[in-house]
Amino acid sequence: SSIACFLSMPAMSLTSFIAPVGRAGGSCVNVKTGGRTRAALPSDVTWDASEAACQEQCLGLKWCTGYEYQIFTRPRGRTRCILQRLPIKQAVPATAFDAVCKIKVRNVRLPAASPPPPPPLPFALPQGVRWAPPPSPLPPPAQPPPPSPPPPPSRPPPPPRPPTPPPRPPSPPPSPPLPCSVVPRARCGGALACYKDEACYTPWRDAHKGLGCNAGGVHPACRYCGGRDVPPCPEEPPPSAPPPPLLPPRRR
Repeated sequence: SSIACFLSMPAMSLTSFIAPVGRAGGSCVNVKTGGRTRAALPSDVTWDASEAACQEQCLGLKWCTGYEYQIFTRPRGRTRCILQRLPIKQAVPATAFDAVCKIKVRNVRLPAASPPPPPPLPFALPQGVRWAPPPSPLPPPAQPPPPSPPPPPSRPPPPPRPPTPPPRPPSPPPSPPLPCSVVPRARCGGALACYKDEACYTPWRDAHKGLGCNAGGVHPACRYCGGRDVPPCPEEPPPSAPPPPLLPPRRR
């Protein structure tokens, strides 16, 4: 058998601030004097503090019955916290400033309900021994969450693109056809005939020392010929013979 021990929960007190009878806005009125209460000591007054700090200061002092929080418009923005030592009756309107009056009260919370008495036992216990019910079974252990599915396989990155080849340089324009040919003809300007002579490209090897080359300025390989100051024209090549006529195929 086991001995049960029952503990009673003590009452808990909570402190709060409420408005006095009538209204919260205004100056506090004392119960004994019936007029506006003033701070008895200079330490009861705090300048330029917030209302929350004023409440916190009153909570820490046992003799504080409430506070009056004053907001001045001239000079603008200044505040004054006056802690009250006597009970507060009500609040009256203030004319020179805005004021808030709050009373400190203590609320009592009921203790927690006692557990129900145990059921009667079918047998007698020895004197001085009390029966306690068996402890409730422990809840089953929490199951671990199922494992999350593996992430899908990531796709391989695409292969790198081959580098773009540089653009090809533009091809040079085709050279114009030569106005002269190996057959002397008057095609280079003027009455003299001209013909194509590769020796004009190397005048230091030319038998005529470049005389008549670049005929009419049309091309360096064209040479004047048949004149007084130019070499004679070369003989024209014989005309080529016509191809033989095609013979009919032989019959077998």
